[in-house]
Amino acid sequence: AAGAAAAAFAKTAAEVAAAPATAAQVQKARSEAADKLQTCISEVVKDILTHSGITRYQSSPYGPTTLAVNGHKPRVALPVREAVEQQVVRVLKALLLGSPGPKPSTSIAAAFGACAAAFLRNRYQQCGTLGELSPAAAEQLQVACTQAITQSYADGVEALIFAPPSGGNKDSPAAAAAAEAAWKITKNKQAIVDDILAKSGLARPGTSTYGSTYMSVNGHKPMISTAVRVAVEFQLDRLCSMLLIGDAGPRAADEEAAAVGTAALAFFRNRASAPRDMSAAAAVQFRAACDAVLAQTY
Repeated sequence: AAGAAAAAFAKTAAEVAAAPATAAQVQKARSEAADKLQTCISEVVKDILTHSGITRYQSSPYGPTTLAVNGHKPRVALPVREAVEQQVVRVLKALLLGSPGPKPSTSIAAAFGACAAAFLRNRYQQCGTLGELSPAAAEQLQVACTQAITQSYADGVEALIFAPPSGGNKDSPAAAAAAEAAWKITKNKQAIVDDILAKSGLARPGTSTYGSTYMSVNGHKPMISTAVRVAVEFQLDRLCSMLLIGDAGPRAADEEAAAVGTAALAFFRNRASAPRDMSAAAAVQFRAACDAVLAQTY
């Protein structure tokens, strides 16, 4: 049933990107993107860490991801850097092999990886020398990034292209499925936020080598940062807006919120299932809408 619903409502991102071009043209574009990424991969990792909101200092309301050792200048935690590097390599594998390979080994690494791939997808011009790519190669790079994002928390799944209800026809099957998904999210929003925070890798205690997202105020028990929770809620609201009107609305005001929200959506995309959470048709529209919003977090 889910497969039939997907055929009715959405195509995969890879299908859409390949449709206007021959197989030889697609392969040429992928090779160009892979070659360029290989030559500047260190710079790409550095630019992602610098500009994506992943690198956060002690004063950040979202929790720090930097550590200071023996009084030296704070530097991004090594596991954070490794998670970003791993995800960039997964993008390269997707270009070369058609698949990014196995997902990251932990949910925390998946969270940072999803942010890295989303930033690279939308801001590749700011990463290394990737701004020199031809339009066709840039499109294939974005397809590979999308594969890496979609498969950050689950292996083998493909991104979908969201088809918003057209012509204001609220009675169409696509519109009904999208409305069902939005209603389920709205109805269970706080439970969904709690689940995302608990299982996506966003909730990290003070002992985490990736940096903590817990805050303690006036000596009280440490709790997940309010800013992190708000960033997750904001992306859920954008997701519902996409489902209902085909427009997610404005992006997060800062990159740190965008990074948190990206990880939340990447996790939630593959967390919800049918028929447990919604019908098969609604689940297809939900996942396609998640992919559409993930393409706009930065």
